Amino acid sequence: MDDSQNVFEPGALSRRGFLKGSAVAAVSAGALSSLVACAPSSPAPKEGLAGTAGATSVDEGTWIAAACWDNCGGRCVNRVLVRDGEVVRQGSETSHEDSFEWLQQRGCPRGRARAQQVFGEDRVKFPMKRKSWQPGGGANAHGELRGRDQWEQISWEEAIDYIAQEAERIYGEFGPAAVIGTKALAVGKILHQLGGHISLSDTSSIGTYAFNIVALGLPSQDLGELNDRFDNKNADTIVIMAPPVTGNYLTNLKTWADDFHALYPNLTVEIIETSWGDHNDKLSTMAQAGEAPDIAEISSNALGTYVEMGVAIDIAQYMAADRLADYDENALKYLTLEGTTYGLPLYLTIQSIGANKTMMEGLGIDVAKIQKEGWTYEEFLDVIKQGTKDGCYGFVFANSGVTASDMLYIFGAGAGLSNTFTPELKYTFTSENMLTLLSAIEEMTKSGYMPNFGVEAGQRMVMCQTGNAMIFGKAMPLFENNFKKNNAALEANDGTAVENSQKMDYAFLPVPTMDGCEESCYGTVDGLIAMRNKNTTDEHLKNVLLFMDYICSGERIATCMNELYLDPVCQTGRDALVLEEGRDADNLATAARCIAMVQAPPEGVTTEMTATAKKLMDEQIVPKFQLLLAGETTAKDAYDHICEAAFAAFGEENCITGKLG
Repeated sequence: MDDSQNVFEPGALSRRGFLKGSAVAAVSAGALSSLVACAPSSPAPKEGLAGTAGATSVDEGTWIAAACWDNCGGRCVNRVLVRDGEVVRQGSETSHEDSFEWLQQRGCPRGRARAQQVFGEDRVKFPMKRKSWQPGGGANAHGELRGRDQWEQISWEEAIDYIAQEAERIYGEFGPAAVIGTKALAVGKILHQLGGHISLSDTSSIGTYAFNIVALGLPSQDLGELNDRFDNKNADTIVIMAPPVTGNYLTNLKTWADDFHALYPNLTVEIIETSWGDHNDKLSTMAQAGEAPDIAEISSNALGTYVEMGVAIDIAQYMAADRLADYDENALKYLTLEGTTYGLPLYLTIQSIGANKTMMEGLGIDVAKIQKEGWTYEEFLDVIKQGTKDGCYGFVFANSGVTASDMLYIFGAGAGLSNTFTPELKYTFTSENMLTLLSAIEEMTKSGYMPNFGVEAGQRMVMCQTGNAMIFGKAMPLFENNFKKNNAALEANDGTAVENSQKMDYAFLPVPTMDGCEESCYGTVDGLIAMRNKNTTDEHLKNVLLFMDYICSGERIATCMNELYLDPVCQTGRDALVLEEGRDADNLATAARCIAMVQAPPEGVTTEMTATAKKLMDEQIVPKFQLLLAGETTAKDAYDHICEAAFAAFGEENCITGKLG
């Protein structure tokens, strides 16, 4: 540019001025796709260049400060090793040790590769154009030869003329919308003078770790507030192990984990999916190996095992008091031992029995009265007697493996055995009430009113839906939804209904009472506990509790409870709950009656007591109970065995030997 001419004045642009005002980094893609400046071949870079084999020792030469030839604006520290007037290596700031508190300024890979561009033997040396390309656009460009055409060297004068000429032509024929521009100062001003252009956005490297992160769509803030791609110091992964609490729970859990990550970008959630069949075994194995997940779903009666193992964590240390106060005190008691709370409740579930309402009413049985007023064991026995005929059992219960304990707990509630320990902290399953319960079950199996063979947990409801059983346990309010969905599938005839099933209505029933005992219902809390592993830190546990609280409260738990047909056990969950329409009014009322009967565990029960009781149930009581169901022992023999094992575990003085209630 000569001193007398200003290229930014209207009408002052010449082809020569166009070049002199800018390197012309952006013009029409169509015009410039055939003009390049490059070497005809790409031989290997010189020995000694950064990143190449045979690099010379950093002790040979002089390190000096140098500009980054990209000049992106990051102003990164760029140091170069000069030997014999040539840059042989590049480096970054060394004035201090690199740390999160004081980061070294490090040039980006693009900026640190410029030595190869400037000194490489295959560097740009002269402009070239496609041999068949001619200015003027259209057929002159011979676009069909792109990628196949030969190249020819041209002079800088020719290249300058081509660029200026084609730029003016494209503006004249197509307007500024045909030009992709750049924000670079000189080029941008020139293109504005020509009529404007379309801005170019890119995702190119900016420079240092912290500078100009807005180019990545991130807020321009300190490191402690950044996305996890940058906030490595505070990044954390939370591992949760969960079974399918509801049909959609695991799918929902993945969504909630993603939503949580969006709220806390430095926190990522990993989900270990399990089935109901293998969940407890996997969790126990991992915990014993010191590799427990951060969060695990458990039933409250298993809490003592993990507390005694030393892996369950006092959550009050790591959770805000106001958030803990959101949860119902009664529900929290199930996850509390010796005054320490180890988890958050997902739900308080009531476990009872359910029935094929259609079949019962077909026998003339007043189902609504039973739901409203309850019934005795004798009345229950008469009903299942009527229902036992033509290959149909009056009653079925899952009795395979440890699931057999469910029957003892559920029917035990109607036999005065609502809790494993009395308020005086005496073990209850040695009482005469247990003999009454075992005798009643023996009567049912011997009479053929219930199967004397192993029934898996998934079989009992299917047997009811297929007409092979009239009443089944364990049952919960949510099974109303299972029956509704199966009825809809039968109507649609889409092949998704239970094989050989029948259309029928579901009735949620209270447990029958035995020997004059008060009506009661067995309830338990399923919740999430925080677990210690070999990598646990206090900061990590704060993050763990943050996620635990997130999925146990608000809209998340309301969604879960709608699927389970249960009420949330936290205020934020109740506030968010919109009850699903079409619920059976009698089932709702029965569930409410049963919930009111549930008795929370007595205070003062120790970790050792709960762990011992769980071990006693799994290793001594259930195996003997299964023999009773199979007709291979008697109720009296089973009871004597339970007493002997319990006396050895707790001491006879700490066990009830008479009648309860």
